[in-house]
Amino acid sequence: MAAIKITESVREEVLQYLFSKPGEHFGFLSANAYPSTKGPVFLVREFLPIRDELVSVSNEGWEVHTEAILEVVNHAVLNQRALIEVHNHATGIAQFSTIDRDGLEQFIPYILDSLPGRPYGATVWTLSDVYGEYFETSARGNPVRSITTVGASFTQLNAGPGKAVLDPRFIRQESWLTSAGQAALGKLRIGIVGLGGTGSLVVQNLAYLGIQDFVLVDGDDAEESNMNRLVTASFADMETPKTILGRRLIRGINPKASVMALRADLRTLPVIALLKEVDVIFGCVDNDGARLVLNELCRAYYIPLFDLGVGLDAEDGKVISAGGRVVSAIPEGPCLHCLGEIDQNEARYLLSSSKEQEVEHRLGYVEGLDVPAPAVISLNATIASIAVNEFTVFITGARPLNYLLDYDMLGMAYSVPSQRLDPRTSTRKTGCVQCSIEGEGDEAQIERYVKISKTGDTQND
Repeated sequence: MAAIKITESVREEVLQYLFSKPGEHFGFLSANAYPSTKGPVFLVREFLPIRDELVSVSNEGWEVHTEAILEVVNHAVLNQRALIEVHNHATGIAQFSTIDRDGLEQFIPYILDSLPGRPYGATVWTLSDVYGEYFETSARGNPVRSITTVGASFTQLNAGPGKAVLDPRFIRQESWLTSAGQAALGKLRIGIVGLGGTGSLVVQNLAYLGIQDFVLVDGDDAEESNMNRLVTASFADMETPKTILGRRLIRGINPKASVMALRADLRTLPVIALLKEVDVIFGCVDNDGARLVLNELCRAYYIPLFDLGVGLDAEDGKVISAGGRVVSAIPEGPCLHCLGEIDQNEARYLLSSSKEQEVEHRLGYVEGLDVPAPAVISLNATIASIAVNEFTVFITGARPLNYLLDYDMLGMAYSVPSQRLDPRTSTRKTGCVQCSIEGEGDEAQIERYVKISKTGDTQND
């Protein structure tokens, strides 16, 4: 899907430049770009304003002075970036005028020739909407499906002006999500990695909320030990892939929903390729190897990540701790590594080869990773609901997002034991290695985590 992803800080720069004074103004967005199944995805890195005195506008169109064009093109060549032009219309709807079209027809051949192999984007902004097209081989443009701001909140900039018409099924949640928020939900593509105890509940929640486009990833089938918490399954579903069960649940709630169900390991090329194209990912995994891969993938491609964790501990037949946590790792905010939510030793072990793992087992370096974790549906449901609630806050902007929420079901650490939900102080870590790849896209080389079989083929479990 063709998309433009802009961080909040860059969007603020653009709005300030375009609308702080009367008239039309011009600039470029410098972006990393990579192909997807339905057009390029642009990951915007910075805004390059063009001073008003370097732009001439007449009845025949706009013209950026040669010195300004050369500076922008040289910047793109030096940084191996794609470009997206930006200009505003002071009134009316966000759409290219006849004058804009004439200017693009003359300019596109030059820019495609100057930046061979890279797509070019063009956008027009109003205070309420943004319209964009992309160009790959000619001056004939194709609409950009999604133009979004990613950061402390999520905004679809090309949602269009006016109030959305609500599906009658969602009338009773409009007061929480708002009509604009509900419309935004219907346009999102959501990836869910892990369809077990928490993932199946997240699927159920999101389908009822109105999400209509899903990518489901899990390499396992339903088995008897899952039957205490897998809300997508019954005993008749034994040995059925969990992703197929998730798809069935979604389609039962919304027959028109689009669902891509992959029975595959996260570390396969088809899975990573599809996850690059989603708008938001829910990580419902049970190990830090998978968390590390998702954390890096989401950093590299400006994808908000909602990561769920559940834990139960017992000694001598008595439960000593029970709870979980939800991390909202969004662009320009702290990541899982910043927050200390990835055990690097566990991740390293789980991402190593089978031979390396055998050596560590033999030397006694690894204990407990192969022991099934306790699981209770009521606790899973609490954590899944907390995660989906934070997601709805993210979409609506109803309040600031909590980057890290701890849920203590027993509250034994407090003077009066009771269940508690506490936001933990969380900030981005200076010099974080995983945050350093933010917005790099394909340059981050997430594919290096793909598992390779002895024959050199990708393992599709």
